[in-house]
Amino acid sequence: MNTISIVFGIVWAVWGGAYYALLFGSRDVALKKRCFPYILLGFNGSFLAFLFLIEIPMSAMIIVTPVVILLTYNEYITTRYCRWCGGTLTNMLTARFTADRCPWCKKSIDYVH
Repeated sequence: MNTISIVFGIVWAVWGGAYYALLFGSRDVALKKRCFPYILLGFNGSFLAFLFLIEIPMSAMIIVTPVVILLTYNEYITTRYCRWCGGTLTNMLTARFTADRCPWCKKSIDYVH
């Protein structure tokens, strides 16, 4: 196993742990709104950097990069936070967020990101 793979695994585990701890371990909505974009960009940016470092063909990078960018954007716009209980609500199936109530506290969700 080469060094790049080990470093990538460690970096991605750190970003994944931060992602999980922020979204599902914290109830502070202001912190989530402030930090989520950076964690999301770091998580997916490290993936693209790894692909670049292992020297995949440029034709694959031309296809993979826009897909990762679109998926990152979709995840950003479909993640909402309940201002009442601090829960994180995601809907990755569609580009439109359709939930109107929090599944945990059953209160109305505001659509301001």
